[in-house]
Amino acid sequence: MRRRTVYTLLSAVLLILSTLLGCGGSSAPAPPVISVSPSTASLIAGAAQQFTASVTGTSSTAVTWSVSGCTGTSCGTIDNNGLYTAPSLIPSDTTVNVVATLQSDTTRSGSARVNQVAVQVRISESSVNANGGDSHQFTATVTGHTNTSVTWSLSTCSLGACGTLSSTGLYTAPSSVASAADVSVTVTSQADSSKYSSATVHLVPVAFSISPAGPLNVSVNATQNFTATVSGDSSNAGVVWSLDASCTPATCGTLSNVANTSVTYTAPATVPNPATVTLTATSVTDPSKSKNVAITITASIPGLQAGDYAFVFSGWKGLGGGNFGRQVTVGHFHADSSGNVTDGAKDVNDESGVSLSVSITGTYTVNSNRRGTLTLVSAQDTATYSMTLDTTGTKGNFIRLNSSGNPVSGSGYFEPQDSSAYSSAALAGSYALYLTAKPNDSVSMAAVGRFTASSSGSLSNGEMDMLAPTASYTQLTLGGTVDAPSSTTGRGTANLTLTPPPGAFSGSMQFVYYVISANKVILMQTDARGGTAPLLSGEAQRQIGSFSLATFDAPAIFELAGMHSFYQSVVVGQITPDGTGAMTGILDENFESNASLNQSFSGTYTVDSEGRSTMTLLNGSAVAYFFGPNQAYLMEQPNPGADILYGNVKPQSAGPFSPASLSTLRISEPEPVSPFAESDSGIITFDGVGSNSFEQDFTFFYSDGTYVQQSQTGSASYTLDTNGRGVISVNGLVLPFWLVSADEVTVIDTATNGVDYLPVVQHYLK
Repeated sequence: MRRRTVYTLLSAVLLILSTLLGCGGSSAPAPPVISVSPSTASLIAGAAQQFTASVTGTSSTAVTWSVSGCTGTSCGTIDNNGLYTAPSLIPSDTTVNVVATLQSDTTRSGSARVNQVAVQVRISESSVNANGGDSHQFTATVTGHTNTSVTWSLSTCSLGACGTLSSTGLYTAPSSVASAADVSVTVTSQADSSKYSSATVHLVPVAFSISPAGPLNVSVNATQNFTATVSGDSSNAGVVWSLDASCTPATCGTLSNVANTSVTYTAPATVPNPATVTLTATSVTDPSKSKNVAITITASIPGLQAGDYAFVFSGWKGLGGGNFGRQVTVGHFHADSSGNVTDGAKDVNDESGVSLSVSITGTYTVNSNRRGTLTLVSAQDTATYSMTLDTTGTKGNFIRLNSSGNPVSGSGYFEPQDSSAYSSAALAGSYALYLTAKPNDSVSMAAVGRFTASSSGSLSNGEMDMLAPTASYTQLTLGGTVDAPSSTTGRGTANLTLTPPPGAFSGSMQFVYYVISANKVILMQTDARGGTAPLLSGEAQRQIGSFSLATFDAPAIFELAGMHSFYQSVVVGQITPDGTGAMTGILDENFESNASLNQSFSGTYTVDSEGRSTMTLLNGSAVAYFFGPNQAYLMEQPNPGADILYGNVKPQSAGPFSPASLSTLRISEPEPVSPFAESDSGIITFDGVGSNSFEQDFTFFYSDGTYVQQSQTGSASYTLDTNGRGVISVNGLVLPFWLVSADEVTVIDTATNGVDYLPVVQHYLK
């Protein structure tokens, strides 16, 4: 009985355990899942999209459709079958949710996203230019609505200046545009008036320019062509040309070859009274627009011949407070036969920076004595110069005259250009090079050298000697490249490299040059003047022939000038070489206002096959580079740390000479070495016996920065020895000079009063 009870209890326990284990191994039913298709949709206003709901996990698949994430009419609508319809107006791009909710279990739902696309209006262009009477068709694109109709309108203009706009977007500008104005063209959606797009019409009035713009001179019976460049004239009607209403051919001249953009003016046979005639160009499209050119009729101008010229100017600009800035300019201009300068360009390097290819125009006058004025006009300034011409009317020298608030003292020269040399092939060959600079306004420096230029523009076989304020450099390697010159102006650029670099100065230097001929170019450094760029400028001359001691074998005149701590020194004299390496000579010098006159010297010289020479001169060693027999570029520093002197050697014509060897010459200043040195331009006439008369203009600065500009006339006595040395005596001042030839004299003065009125080198030229 007890054993049965035990078995019965054990069976009951096992049954309970079995039941419990069976319950622990089973899972509850999965919840229903609702998905909506498509999951995303983009709809414009009023568009519909059918959505469907897929239900799994339950046999009760009925759903209820709704929209969320929005309020009111912005939601759109959805029917019981899941057909969603976007609102009839969508103010802005928004997103709403389409929701399917299980009816048997409202906690279960699925959703899709609807991107509601607002109305957008786009116009074909954001801005256009229109001249008077122009038409332009605008087009509009409307998205975001089935209604793509638009309304066009104009705004931001007065009625007369608006033009018209058709219902299809065709804009027509006013027939005449008085002044520049902007008109707004707007296109607006008819489906949603808050949606629009605009474009700006820039109304462009008629405008034109006349070339040459004047004022200009035209000599009697001469012709001058004018052209009109017209903008804002869609019909290309051009201009009407006319002279003063009261004119007759005898008083004003005539117009011929009349076209709507050009005309030829012919001056009358005599100078009228008044001498100025007005040429008027009036727009055909807009008669309220006109341009006048003042033409002054002149008698035939003697002197400067019509043609192209290259020029160089160097000087000093007053900066106030006794401070000065270096200024160098090189350039090109065309002179006509009537006193006008056209088609000019200049490159300027000064304290304010570097300005390249600046356009210039201008005028000139020449009196019967070959003196006159040259005025060059640019966007930078109007510069007037006192000018003197040679007897051929093809070469001249000039000095800068004062301009109010912009005092500049300096000098320059111009020479005719040979356009046949405007190519790399024409310039190929070997050249001697001469460069000078004022690196810190109180000292001078110089460089002489040589190079060979190929027809492709590369430089080879180059060398350079340089005297800088703190060191000297001997036979540096000179290389680089030269770009081809312009076929119209002769302007080109070059990169010169020195190896090793000369101390603090950069070994790579940029230059601009202008061709005078196949044998000569002028050049200027275009690196901004500073610690590594001393603003070098000068010239290069083609080397002619071979070189040896015999290259230097006949009397020659040399000149040197330089500056140290604003004190200037000048030397001029005669060298008589023997062709084998020995030389004797006579010199006159004014060394920092200490004059030593008619001093004899002797020395030696070398000349290598490249034209480089060393000479014993002024108690030191000078370096020269020859470019022809008895002609060279020269530099020397007589005492370490003192003046650096530079200049040239020129062959002297055969003597003997006498006072009768001199006649009328022009007074020319090669360059003012310091701001306190005179710049002179004028005429001096020698009577062939012992007297002369002169008239000149001159400028300079006092040490306190005061600018001096004066005109001077006078007379003096002179002597001339058979060796070509002479002396001019004027107002107690002695001016030693040396005759290079009957066409050229080199002169120095012997002023000894310190910083102001510094000694200078002058040239008297034919």
